[in-house]
Amino acid sequence: MSVSKKIRLVLMAVMMTLSVSVFAWTPVQLSVWDGVKNIPNSKVVNGVKFGIPFSSDYWRTNQKVNGLELSFLSESSGINGVLMAGVNLNSRNSNGLQLCGANVSQNFGGLQIAAYNEASKHSEGAQLGGVNIAEFNSNIFQIGGINNSDSRVEGTQVGIINVSSQFKGNQIGLINTNYKMSSSCFQIGLLNYNENGFFTVFPFFNYSVR
Repeated sequence: MSVSKKIRLVLMAVMMTLSVSVFAWTPVQLSVWDGVKNIPNSKVVNGVKFGIPFSSDYWRTNQKVNGLELSFLSESSGINGVLMAGVNLNSRNSNGLQLCGANVSQNFGGLQIAAYNEASKHSEGAQLGGVNIAEFNSNIFQIGGINNSDSRVEGTQVGIINVSSQFKGNQIGLINTNYKMSSSCFQIGLLNYNENGFFTVFPFFNYSVR
């Protein structure tokens, strides 16, 4: 094979690689409805994704949005940046700010602000809302009307009513409840229930002793 032919083959391979990388991501994407291809139908968005009215993960496999997503209803996965939506049903691996009417996320890292926040499965960060829920090996700081942490959660709860189970951390509120003898919790509130406390129910403060 001649040198010139080898050079042509190398250049063709480089061009094919560049074309694949160019079409593998896009700075702007429009999503309309579940089951309808996104426009353009890229797996990676480095920029802004619009969901009018529905933002879906058409690929059903690890779509990435790096930047900003705006939608009425979001079901995207892998958002790194800012998500603003009426309802967020984010399935996995997202980091950043979620500013929505309601947030339901897994493997989330960052800040959730909504009337209803739910984070599960190794989530880390903070929740600010009316109702906050954290589950399954999460590390969460919660500020809200009602805070609930369950199944090996660490962090701090500040609210009117705080509920926890298998929890390590602090509770500050009017009513604090902590279940499971394996928990380790310090409570400050009007009424404090702690299965592992020096008294099971005690006013003003309580703490785990075992």
